[in-house]
Amino acid sequence: HSPYSAGGPPPLPYHGGGMQGGGMPPHYGAAGQSPQSLTAGMPDPASVERQKAGYMKSLEDQEKQSQSALDLQKKQQLDYIYSQAEQQKKQLYMQIDQQVKTQEMALTQQYNQQLLQLNQQYHQQKAALEQQALQLSMEYQQKSMQDEMMKKQFQLQKEQYEVQQRFQMDMQKLHSASNQSPSYVPPGGGVHQGGSYVPPSGHSGSYVPPIGAPAGYSQYSQPPAAS
Repeated sequence: HSPYSAGGPPPLPYHGGGMQGGGMPPHYGAAGQSPQSLTAGMPDPASVERQKAGYMKSLEDQEKQSQSALDLQKKQQLDYIYSQAEQQKKQLYMQIDQQVKTQEMALTQQYNQQLLQLNQQYHQQKAALEQQALQLSMEYQQKSMQDEMMKKQFQLQKEQYEVQQRFQMDMQKLHSASNQSPSYVPPGGGVHQGGSYVPPSGHSGSYVPPIGAPAGYSQYSQPPAAS
């Protein structure tokens, strides 16, 4: 009987990840707030590596203890066999000696089989632990890249909004300046009446630039100040 109790490797702690809302895209929150980190609560690769090393050490210690128990079991059984043989050696020395060798061979064969099974079980658990640690590390890297992309997108939208605000301010300043300055009289244009310029029909006396972003310009609502 193997002293090793079968079972998978202890699972590494993991607190979720993936998309919010059961498959829905991540919510960016109110305008201007930074997107919530997708790697929050997840073990980073360094933490996974430390936990893996701890579990590896625990598995190796259990393997050594199990092998020691198996060796002790073999020694106790051999001691018992030799003790029984010594009591009967005088009468049946040759017969008992052959019996002891037969039993020793069978026990050694059983020991070798159990030791082989024990080694196979521990190797399988180590491989499963390695695979689990690799998957967690890859998932962390993927979520980290998504975080970086969302931060860049947020910064781009913020810059577009600032450009739009500056454009509107410039247009307002230009409009105010044009209302305060005298009307422009182009050469050969319009009809003079009493020394003043009469612009062609359908046009006002001064140029009023449009206020607002050009057509097709991306609109962006101003975010509140980030805390």
